[in-house]
Order: sequence, then C-alpha cells, then structure tokens
Amino acid sequence: MKFIKKFFGTNSQEATAPAKPAPAPNDAEVEAAQRARELQKQGNALMQSGQLNEAVACYRQATVVAPQHAAGYIGLGYALLQMQSLDEAEAALRQAVALQPRNVDARFMLGNIAQQRGDDEEVVNEMLVALEIDPTFEYAYIDLGPALFRLGRFDVAHQVLAEGTKRFPNNAQLHFYRGNLFAEQHTYKEAVDCFQCALGIEPEHATALANLSTSKSKLGAMDGAVSDLRKALALQPDKASWHSNLLLTLQYQGKLSRQELFEEHLAFAERFEAPLRPQWPTHQRTAEHERLRIGYVSGDFRYHSLAFFIEPTLRHHDRTRVEVYCYHAFPGIDDVTLRFQALVDHWRPCAGLTDQALAQQILEDEIDILIDLSGHTGYNRLLAFAHKPAPIQMTWLGYQATTGLHGMDYRITDASMDPPGMSEAYHSEKLLRIDGAASFQPAAESPSVNRLPALSGLPFTFASVNNPAKITPAALDAWSEILRSAPASRLLMAGLRPEPQIQMLREFEARGIHPERLLLQEPIPFSDYLQMHHRIDLILDTFPYNGGTTSLHALWMGVPMVTLGGSLPVERAGTSMLAGFGFSEFATTSWEEYVAKAVHFSKQLALLDSVRQSLRNRMDTTLVEQGLALTRSLETRLYQAWDTHKSAAERDSRSVGT
Repeated sequence: MKFIKKFFGTNSQEATAPAKPAPAPNDAEVEAAQRARELQKQGNALMQSGQLNEAVACYRQATVVAPQHAAGYIGLGYALLQMQSLDEAEAALRQAVALQPRNVDARFMLGNIAQQRGDDEEVVNEMLVALEIDPTFEYAYIDLGPALFRLGRFDVAHQVLAEGTKRFPNNAQLHFYRGNLFAEQHTYKEAVDCFQCALGIEPEHATALANLSTSKSKLGAMDGAVSDLRKALALQPDKASWHSNLLLTLQYQGKLSRQELFEEHLAFAERFEAPLRPQWPTHQRTAEHERLRIGYVSGDFRYHSLAFFIEPTLRHHDRTRVEVYCYHAFPGIDDVTLRFQALVDHWRPCAGLTDQALAQQILEDEIDILIDLSGHTGYNRLLAFAHKPAPIQMTWLGYQATTGLHGMDYRITDASMDPPGMSEAYHSEKLLRIDGAASFQPAAESPSVNRLPALSGLPFTFASVNNPAKITPAALDAWSEILRSAPASRLLMAGLRPEPQIQMLREFEARGIHPERLLLQEPIPFSDYLQMHHRIDLILDTFPYNGGTTSLHALWMGVPMVTLGGSLPVERAGTSMLAGFGFSEFATTSWEEYVAKAVHFSKQLALLDSVRQSLRNRMDTTLVEQGLALTRSLETRLYQAWDTHKSAAERDSRSVGT
C-alpha cells in the first residue's frame, strides 16, 4: 500500500466546528483522551518498526479508551490494511468517517480498500471526497485517474490527471497514466509527449517505454518503436508480452534479414520456454480417443479479423472424425463469440487462467493436437504452449512466421505462402502444408458490387486499406511514383486518425505529392468501411508486410490489388490470394514492376470493370469449395501427424523396454 502522507503527521482535516460550542470535557474525558493519544503514539512506533500485531492491539485499546476519537480508528484501519485484513480495516475506517466525515486519510484508505477489491466506482467516490477535502493529496490523483480510466469516464479522467500533473509535475506516474488515457483515445502524439515526460522524470520506467513504443508504432515511427521496446525489455526481460510485441513490430519494420528475425524468435523461446522443458509431461496414454481431440487457442474468437478465417473450418469439421475444443483467451464475449460457441463441442473460457493453469486444463482435457491461432499477436497464450500440454502442438493463421518455440511441432501453411525449400531453415517448427493456407468467410452485410468509379468520370482512385503500421518508406516511395506517373489519379488511405494523417501529408509532400492528391479517411464503422470500396478503383498492397483480411474484403467488393511478393510468408499473402482466385497478373516481384503494373492498370478501365464484375461470383464459388477442401485437407494432415507421433512413441517405448 502507498504511504499515507498525512496520518503520521496528524494533519488530517476534520469536519468544520459546529455552530454550537461543544461542552467542556470533564476530567475523566481529558484523561481518556490523553491515554488514547499515548496508545496511538505507541501504535505508530510499533507500525514503523514492523510490529503489526502489537500495533493493532494498541490502536484497539485506544478506541476502547476514547471511542469518540477518530484517530484510534484510523490507526487501527491503517494497521489492518497493512495486514490485508480488508473487512476489519473497512469497519474501523467507517467508524472513523462517521466521527470525522472529512478525514482525508480515512477516505483515502477506504478508496484503497475498494481498489484492492476491484470496486472502481467506490474508488472514485472515496478519492473524489479525499481531493475535495485536500486538493494537494498527491496519492489520491494516482489512484483516481486509473479508476476513472477503467470505468470509461475519460472526460473526468482527463480533468483529474491534468490537474494532478499541474500540481505535481515531477510525478512520473501521473504523466504515465495520462499517456495511457491519450493512447486509449487514439491521440498518439499527446500520448507520446506524456510518456516522454514520465521518462524524463524516471528514465527506467519500463512500462512507459513499452507503451511509448506502441504509440510510436501507431504513428508509423517503427524505428523508435523497436528501440523503445528493446530498452523496456533490457529493464524487464521477463515480460513475454513485450517480447511478442517486439517480434511483431520487427516484422512491420521490415529491416532484419530472415536469419536475424529467426534468431529473435529463438531468443524468445530461450528465455521463456527453455526453463520449462525439464518439466514437460510425457503424454503416455493408455487408450486413444474415439475421435481426434483438437484444441484451438486464441484471444480472437470474437469480432476480429481471425473470425473470417477460422469460422469456415469450425463449421466444416467432420464431427465423426474430430472433437473440437476452443480455449477463448479474450476476457469478453460478443455475438461472434456466441456463434463460435455453437459450432464446437467444448468451449473453455481461459482469459483468467495463468499459463500454467491453462496448460493443466488442456492436459486434463487430454487434447491430442493443440493449435495456436495467434502467434506473437495480442492475447496470445504461447507461454501455455511452452508448458507442452499436448503431445502435438501447431500454430496457424494469426501470425505468418515461426513462434520460435521448440514445443511447437508444426506451423500450418501451404505451398504458395511457403514454397518448399524456401522457409524451412527459418522455422523452429516443421511446415505442415495443406491445400490452401486458409479459407475466408465474407461479411454477411457486404453491399453489392458497383460499377468501376473511374467509368463515371471520377479521377482514378488508388487506395491503401491496410493497417497503417504496415506502411513503410519503400511503399510510400512506390505510391508517390505511381501518382507522378498517373497524374490524373488520387490515393485514398483508410484507417488514419488525425495525427497520422498530418504525418502522412508530410511524407507525401516531401516526395513531391500535393495534398489534393490524397483522400485521408479516419477509421469508420465496418459497414461504412465496406461501402467505401465503391469509391476505389485499384488497391495498392503494403509491402513487405502484405495485407490479409483487408485485401480479401476488397476483392469481395470487386476491387483487385497490385501486390509485391517476397520470400517471407508475410510478403506472400497477396500473391497467394490472387493466385487462388485466378488473378496472378496483378502480382509482382519487384518494386519497379509493382509501380509499372499499377500505372498500367489505371489506364485499363474496361478491363478493371470486367474484373470487378466477375470477382465476387468467382470468389463465391471458390470460397465454398476452398473452405470444405481446406478443412478436409487439414483433418487428413492432422491424422497423419498423429499417426507419426504414435509410431515414434511406440518406437521409443520398445527402445526403453530393451
């Protein structure tokens, strides 16, 4: 618990004096008050020397000797709070505020008790009273701001934290909380400023460095984001989530070689998995299950891009062959979550479980093949996989790279994403190639496909619809060259909040592109996002990290894309999906070809409109066929992996027996 600045100084502000003077105390009352003060001093001394039980006894005696004096109850509440006896502490402090409603220490401690119980409404109530009594009570700002944040009362939180940082400009934590508040509201420039203020006061504030990295990445400053994360990890190397963020950010940055990226992933495993390997279970079972038990683990069984890819597989699984478990690692549910629950045999919410507890649950469920759907993205449970709770473990869909884990036996992919011989050396997993890397479930609310906008007399409109974090300087160079080579065209960029918009205007201006050539679109509701494609003639894919879900939505809306492929799986998503739908002519293999093809297609309006009108019908047929074929291919390969595992286990058993 934070130090209570007023209690030992006996400065607590009390209720204003009553209009009618209190009667003079008699000799017995004076003597009792004096005795209570002595007991309080003894209790204070015992507290400071760490003798909590003895201090509690002194404070209790003080409340017996002078039951109408609040100080004894406050001391008792403080001591009990230090001992984590929350119910008894609250009872003592309630008695104190009944006697002195404006005692700031009592109010603060009641707020602290509420905080430990997770009752943010009560935290706010008590801390607001504490600050109304004494606006200079620094610790109340520290507790009140985050409680308001958690309740979503952002306007009040801004007021509280602005006042707190004004009064206490050298309090790093207040600047840190204010940065979190700005980041939550997507005002990343202000968030960066606040985190930097916190770090100017406390340079080794590791969490401020990690959160600063996230805000910088949202602003497209990937080099700074990587640097800050490395500093944060140097201070707290055991933060697995930060290490995962670093690995993902390195892929967005696109500066490391394949070998360097691989080594970064292996470093994650060495720190977090290696200490667990001696305790891995042997997975010796006496009997096989009637059906192969498959467990999917993800924090994205909800309204998330993953849902468009995993739903067809869950829907098409042959329940006579496989028994499906889903481990839901996100703390909330939505309509998509409820839909997924109905598609599987067993649903396991696991957001509140530790990695070890989740691993134990998987062991008890006797899962045969456990499949990670997150990789190093948000809400991943890779550390549960690091406990090796299933005899076969795989990763799929959510992260187009190795996890680095030795206990991850396979990464599910296909030949277009990982051509044979190209990727094996950069994976800790074996590559399990199936017929198609993933299937896709288009949004049911998709509007109909319209005519090519440029045929209506509008300027030809290129577009980038991907996560702005994927936009690299090389992509900006290419897009600028395309706009110069197609002078009557314009570029629509989606998903840019106000601050990144300003930065993007600067980037293009530095490349000689006038702001009038750009249409910058803030994030909009999903239905409006789909409708936005009615304004787009041709998508320009990001590189080296290609688009995924956004590209498929665009294709479904009839808008093809020019993509630049490479050797990494994240660089081949565009090439793979275009080949799958029969439009490989839009895929390129060099920067120059990417620019040339984009300019070429901007002059082929009739061709683009023909593609636009045919894409959805072609995808509609292909996706249904792909979904079923992919799931059957997946099941076949899972059974093959299981048979390989059984054979190896039998050989090991015979070897031990001899």
